[in-house]
Amino acid sequence: KFSIWSKTKRKVVVESTLKDYENKVSSFLKWMESNHPDIATGDKLNKNLFQRYLNDVLARSSLATGTTIERI
Repeated sequence: KFSIWSKTKRKVVVESTLKDYENKVSSFLKWMESNHPDIATGDKLNKNLFQRYLNDVLARSSLATGTTIERI
């Protein structure tokens, strides 16, 4: 379904923006596979789930280079 959406957006955004969208969706889907493999359809997504994903992204991006989660 993302590919259908991206074909539509391709007409109104620059290539770098579309690539950024694709990377963000891919990152979210990988996170879902790792953290919530039981959720396979969009009707199971909710605000709380997205907040957990964004908190995880923030936690990972806030780590200094070379810092591991075990040290925290």
